[in-house]
Amino acid sequence: MKRRFLIIAAFIAAPILAMASHSIILAQEATPEKPASRTADVEQNDDRARARLAERIQLELLETPFRDVLAFLADSLGVEVYAAWKELEAAGIPADAPITIDLDRIRGSLALELTLDQAGDGLAYVIRDGVVIVSTHEDLEGAATTRVYNCRDLLAMRRSREEGMYGAGYPGMEGAMFGGPAGGSPGGHPAQEPPPPPPVSSPAAGRLVNILTRSVAPSSWQSRSHTGTGAIAEYQGLIVVNHNARVHAQIEQVLAMLRQAAASGRKPGKAGGR
Repeated sequence: MKRRFLIIAAFIAAPILAMASHSIILAQEATPEKPASRTADVEQNDDRARARLAERIQLELLETPFRDVLAFLADSLGVEVYAAWKELEAAGIPADAPITIDLDRIRGSLALELTLDQAGDGLAYVIRDGVVIVSTHEDLEGAATTRVYNCRDLLAMRRSREEGMYGAGYPGMEGAMFGGPAGGSPGGHPAQEPPPPPPVSSPAAGRLVNILTRSVAPSSWQSRSHTGTGAIAEYQGLIVVNHNARVHAQIEQVLAMLRQAAASGRKPGKAGGR
């Protein structure tokens, strides 16, 4: 009798255990995978937008309204463009501002910059989560992004050349890093206290930072103007920049030209000279 009871109990329990096991498997399969990092997604979207802005297009615009040009660039490059029309119109930038550009195989980023230059003064763009946002400098100040540029190759070449010519350094180099010695304006007149220079780890790094802030939107940097908002610093050969997308694009161009000049063996300041 006892044996018969055990057999019946086992017969009843078997399907219950099977159902429980199946439920556990289904529950495991239904468990959602952990979502990808939000930051990684945003960076990928931004990189994708920058890559599309680097593509070349043909422009044949004759007094085309500003709004239509932005729509054309978005369609041609396959990138989303958002214009903050409320801020633009408040700054006196009409949506029908005429744009005339006739260029063949021009980079999308340059096409956008030329368009903004013709539309009015003080315009810029930033890339946020893959979207190109067009507005005024003032409106986009809070939308600046931080990027890190690995310039160790440029600094190593520069440091090697300077040490070969002058030893570990040479008099006056530190003063020349940020635009000359401080203390007054030419002619002996007192000058406003200059903004503090950005932090650097070597004279070569200081010279490179000086080149970037002098050649790209000079008045927009905190280290060059008391009203500037862009920030730049150097850490062990890495240049860290917080600015809008337009300035970032120009910095990339300057660094590319410096690398090209270094690879061709030209000395800085000798290009095009006798």
